[in-house]
Amino acid sequence: MNQNYDAIIQLKKDNLAERIRDRDKNINRWMRAIRSGDMPPFMKLNTENHKGKGRKAIADAVDAYRKNASPINETAVKKSLNDYYDVFLDEQEKHIKETEVSRETRMAAALKRFTSDRFRPLPQAKKNVIKQEDGLAEIICSYIAVGAEVVPVNPEARVRERSFNSSINAAQAAYMENPTELNRAKLKEEIAKAFQTAYHVRLREFANSEKKGMGGAKELFIQIQKADFRNGQFLDLTEQRNLYGRIDRMVTFGRNTIGNWEPRMKTEARELSKLLEAYEASPTKQQEQAVQEKFNDIYKKMLLTHKKNLEEMKDKLDFFVEDTLTILVD
Repeated sequence: MNQNYDAIIQLKKDNLAERIRDRDKNINRWMRAIRSGDMPPFMKLNTENHKGKGRKAIADAVDAYRKNASPINETAVKKSLNDYYDVFLDEQEKHIKETEVSRETRMAAALKRFTSDRFRPLPQAKKNVIKQEDGLAEIICSYIAVGAEVVPVNPEARVRERSFNSSINAAQAAYMENPTELNRAKLKEEIAKAFQTAYHVRLREFANSEKKGMGGAKELFIQIQKADFRNGQFLDLTEQRNLYGRIDRMVTFGRNTIGNWEPRMKTEARELSKLLEAYEASPTKQQEQAVQEKFNDIYKKMLLTHKKNLEEMKDKLDFFVEDTLTILVD
């Protein structure tokens, strides 16, 4: 447990170091988007924390720059982006410190649960056996599920994830300390809140994807041609997740996408993978067109597939809540 906690903290520190290292690159990328008439991806989020003021400052600076693209106004835009980045880094540093401070409390609660005679270990999760070429359509679904946006770090999602993990862990600890029907009901209520929230977030973000239609596919098409992007997205899709991350996956895909599972539209995904390989080997206009056609076909189908999944998910939430409750208390 200590080794696992060390790994979690180190991963957070590594991610922070990467954000610090890539500061200039990220801000320059955002500036290019603004100069081209677009906005940085995080400006399209409904951020639930104190960075909302920073986003407003950026919006005001960009508005002034759009009215008069003077060097002074461009410098003001860049300053607002740097100020926002400072707040973001500060937020991440505070979260790491909070994680370190709460270590002993969380360790004690986890140890009590794992050594309880009520705890029954689940079979070890199987190592992912799905190949990336089979999961390309699910990578497209991931993009559609978050509003057809490529956002490397979604602060709104991170705050939501930490909040629900904390509330569920506290309710679980209370039940393990005093396993009454009332405490079980309270734990179930927290789990249900998490599932309902994940469901409503996915509905809201899919509405954005549906509104954009095929126009929203353009950014993903550019990125999916890059092997590094596909590798990163596939790893994110199939790696182990914390509790809220698993809840969100169940809502999004109808299952936890780790181990041995069956990706949807596997045949089409393999066809797209082969076309991408051919295009990478011989990047001709003809090859690019073939990739575009197959990608567009999958994207259109996945828009409909994801919509149907969300419509059916409303009636499945109670089952997922009961199943998750059983895992946490039995």
